[in-house]
Amino acid sequence: MKKLLILSLIAFFALSSAKVFAQDSGVTPSIGTTHLYYVNSSDGTSQDVTGHTGNTYKWWISTDGTNLLNAKTSGDAAYADFTVNSASGSAYNTPTDETSNGYKMSLTWNSSSEGNTYYLVVEEKDASGCLNLKAVAIQPANTFKLQYAIWDGTNLLNANTPDCAPAVTASALGTTITYDYGSGDFEFKLIPTGLGSAATWSFTPTLTLGNATGLISYSTDNGVSFSTPAAPAAITGIAGDKSVIVKVTIANGQAVQDNTGTVTGTFVDGTTVQNVTMSISNIVDDGSHAVTEITDAASNDITSSPVQTQTVKARPGTSVIGFN
Repeated sequence: MKKLLILSLIAFFALSSAKVFAQDSGVTPSIGTTHLYYVNSSDGTSQDVTGHTGNTYKWWISTDGTNLLNAKTSGDAAYADFTVNSASGSAYNTPTDETSNGYKMSLTWNSSSEGNTYYLVVEEKDASGCLNLKAVAIQPANTFKLQYAIWDGTNLLNANTPDCAPAVTASALGTTITYDYGSGDFEFKLIPTGLGSAATWSFTPTLTLGNATGLISYSTDNGVSFSTPAAPAAITGIAGDKSVIVKVTIANGQAVQDNTGTVTGTFVDGTTVQNVTMSISNIVDDGSHAVTEITDAASNDITSSPVQTQTVKARPGTSVIGFN
């Protein structure tokens, strides 16, 4: 029984560790995120540990597990995997004192870093020339997830709530009547998580309609402005911390009717149910890493079939006006 209990505890802590590992942190950063690393400081805002005044620090990245003194330089491919933000911390591989934030380093982890192991090394030198060195292993991870749902302009909707077809308007020229069956907007929202602002992501929306004409546009500023994607309809270059609203505008066209009841034109009169269905595919970050999970508004996993449908109810099938 004691052995079983010990094994159960080991399994529990292993699972707990796995969950922590999957979260964005300085040692398991999500793609595009920026993290601050520091020594001799309680929180990275100042060098508040005594005994280090006047010392200099040199920070670098190594991928050589056999010798962490081998620093990556601008000529190495791995140097492009991270970005040093010297305005927020030390310069790279350069002795820097406390007054120039030498005790800390700010790094952004780019998409090419995913799945690799890096060693961040800092060397401290005191006034007498004596040195010490510390290192930490960093493994950037793909934690890109997406929530995809119907959007009503205010809230994500978990259910398809059918609405009536647009109101019909009519005009006349002599004995010819023109019916305009209107247009309608249908919106869907995609909310990413697990990507930093330095990353970008993209996806391809695919629209399934009846005979109406559908135009796709999208917004990355919560609906303030909309753009039309380039053909084919892939939407690319979205900042990692930006949600996307996709608007589908349906134009139902016009019908022209003469006094004999003959109707011409390209139109959808709305007398049958119309479904506006949008599926999404090719969802990747700028390093071509695929999204790991897609959920709906109720957090149900829809990764295998990310499809949302909005339904337009049929209007009455009113006949032409008869007369005697």
